[in-house]
Amino acid sequence: MNQADFDRENGFRIDEEIPLWRQGFEFSKQYTRSFCSKRGLLKTARRRVPVLSWIPKYKVRNLMADIIAGVTVGIYNVPQGMAYSVLASLPPVYGLYASFFPPLIYAILGTGFHTSIGVFSITCMMIGHARTSLLPDGSTEYKGIENLHPVDIVAALSFTTGIIQLIMWLFRLEFLTAYMSDAVVNGFMFGAAIHSARSQLPALLGIKVPNRDSEFFMIIYQLIDICKEFDHVNWKVLLISLTSITFLLGSRFLSDRYWPFKKIPFPSELILLVSVTIFSHFLKIHEKWKVNIINDIPTGFPPFHFPNLKLFPHLLSYGLSIAVVAFAITVSMGKMFAKKHGYTINPNQELLALGTVSVFSSMFNVFPTSCSLSRTLVNEASGAKSQISGVISASITLVVILVVGPLLEDLPMCVLSSIVIVALRSLMMKVTEVGPLYKISKIDAAIWVITAICVLGYDIVEGLVAGVVLAVLSVIARTQWPPMNEMGRLPCGDFRVANRFSAAIPPIVPVIRFDAPLIFTNVERFKRAIRHEIHTLSR
Repeated sequence: MNQADFDRENGFRIDEEIPLWRQGFEFSKQYTRSFCSKRGLLKTARRRVPVLSWIPKYKVRNLMADIIAGVTVGIYNVPQGMAYSVLASLPPVYGLYASFFPPLIYAILGTGFHTSIGVFSITCMMIGHARTSLLPDGSTEYKGIENLHPVDIVAALSFTTGIIQLIMWLFRLEFLTAYMSDAVVNGFMFGAAIHSARSQLPALLGIKVPNRDSEFFMIIYQLIDICKEFDHVNWKVLLISLTSITFLLGSRFLSDRYWPFKKIPFPSELILLVSVTIFSHFLKIHEKWKVNIINDIPTGFPPFHFPNLKLFPHLLSYGLSIAVVAFAITVSMGKMFAKKHGYTINPNQELLALGTVSVFSSMFNVFPTSCSLSRTLVNEASGAKSQISGVISASITLVVILVVGPLLEDLPMCVLSSIVIVALRSLMMKVTEVGPLYKISKIDAAIWVITAICVLGYDIVEGLVAGVVLAVLSVIARTQWPPMNEMGRLPCGDFRVANRFSAAIPPIVPVIRFDAPLIFTNVERFKRAIRHEIHTLSR
């Protein structure tokens, strides 16, 4: 029986090839129909504004759990927001702004019930690097654009990041983050953490170091500059820094063992922040010991203004990397808790939410934000049931912005740097993953190491790009030159790689395992393997 007879006998139908213009016409007709009916509009609104779907079904009995979680995250967020704002090379108050606007917008548009949006160490590191690259401390001009302030750079960066995320949402490009493998992300985070820890050292030591232009392995020269300034270390600042770090590490160690409220973390950062502020205020350490303090925390919000669009072309590369990293982290954490609690995350909608958050917030001098790993874990552990907890945490931040902020003006800056250093510890400890990863996959371990070296050797953005390129090349290599193994039958009946099991018996008909999909790039390799087996069998 030939192919035509087989197709005829089994009722094979040839798919009609629909012209492209007709496909476009049918799609536009269906899309227009959804907007021209009340039911279609309501469905679209619920899909694009998820709060309209879940708020009518909200159970009042969950309100207390959301309030407790929101208050816990809000208290936890105050010192973290101020510290991470320093990590982003901005005054501490901007971390409070970044902890107020984004959670409110995400509560309306986001699909993750436990996701806590705001400041995050990785994105803050990237923001700080972008700001200092374009506008080093003391500079007010960049490529002919005059009268610039650091907040102008980060507001424009937030707008750029948001626009990129909205474009990704419009063209459904959420799949691009699949190329950021765990090896790439972990190597990138380790290298970025080292950069960020280095940037906090001058504040911890009470010294100033000169700015450097970008050069290969710049971090080495920056560390040398710090060592040259050891004669000018403010030992009182160093004592406060070491005491703060010791307290944070010690309280974390003891609270893990003896703190009775396991769902509510011990507020070590808040206790440190309040106690050192009181100490600084009454002892006047700024005047007596020459310790840098925050000095000014304005109440209220910055005025609404549109970001400087002249900076947009110069921030595209930074905005793209932050947009992808923020989205990947947000969706990863969201999916983890969605699976645990039985709901679903819409990655495309998350792009819309994050993009809207960044674009809107940029008009209030807010830097790019994303999901925070630590706060999301705290939010879920505290019993959060919905994004109402995010609204509550934003309300706590609002009280600090409007009332409490000026009370923290005597806080030494080295304390915020100490909080950052302790927070970066977990990222720097990722270096311990290389050994176990090498035993599982030498290629992934190589990608981890090379990505970290590229980040450390040159720059954060370039290191991330290098890691993604390596990951893509590894996929191509694994697909084009996949392992091929002859299989043997074990006494139990299973087939395993023959040369790894002494009990494996060669089957009558040779069995080959080809560890890749069969495509045009590797088909010749597959054919050669089959011909070799046929030739061997015929002898």
